[in-house]
Amino acid sequence: MKLLKFAVFTFIILSAISAGVIYYAFSHVNEYVVGIVEQAGSELTQTAVSVDRADINLTKGSGALYNLSIANPEGYSDSKLYVSNRVALSVAVASFSQPVKVIEKVDVRDVYFSVEYKGVKNNLQAVMDTIRSGAADNSASAVVTVQSNGEPIESPIKVMVGRITFSEIKVELFIDDADVHPFVVPGFFIENIGDADKGLSPVALGNYITLHLMKAVDVAVQKERVLLSKAGDQGGADASKSPQDVLGELLQDAAQSGAN
Repeated sequence: MKLLKFAVFTFIILSAISAGVIYYAFSHVNEYVVGIVEQAGSELTQTAVSVDRADINLTKGSGALYNLSIANPEGYSDSKLYVSNRVALSVAVASFSQPVKVIEKVDVRDVYFSVEYKGVKNNLQAVMDTIRSGAADNSASAVVTVQSNGEPIESPIKVMVGRITFSEIKVELFIDDADVHPFVVPGFFIENIGDADKGLSPVALGNYITLHLMKAVDVAVQKERVLLSKAGDQGGADASKSPQDVLGELLQDAAQSGAN
């Protein structure tokens, strides 16, 4: 009888805890998502990652992040390295109750990079070196801590992404700390990031996506510098090439160099 009472008591306690977690997830989902992105992103890049706000609809499995930005690494200007005004996503609602949360689509719009050099290395390369160095233990951590009224809440998160699409990327290349050269990198997409059974931690997911994105932009920057040098700083992108040709070259170079 005592065992039965203990079992019932334990069930009631666990049910109350579960209800509290569910309530928290639904009533604080926007701050929860912002906390995950900012913590995982800052761990990954070792510089400040911020999001102005999130707007998540759990019932529909959709949402968006607004003004996602990455600060410049130490030693560069106070400008933002990266800004995206809107990141829209669609999540498979059925995966909410599964160990791996499935993000079906991500659409990244209004993407901007400010690229500057310190010696022979630009700020993109500095962040990629940090990610690759493993200083933030990118592949291991699956536990993210967010704050609720000053109290930490730890949550194991595993995610996979079906497809992420980047719209055209506006780049400002700072030459000799004064001359600014703007150009555009054509949009592209990445598919099947992570595994539906095992998934990736937010840091590992960010590692994969950030390296691919920054590598593509860095390849474009190197090409643009060569074109500017050949044109005596008077040119820009080769007008004889279509955006599709330029994109093909970027992806080919990125594939040959590898994401790592």
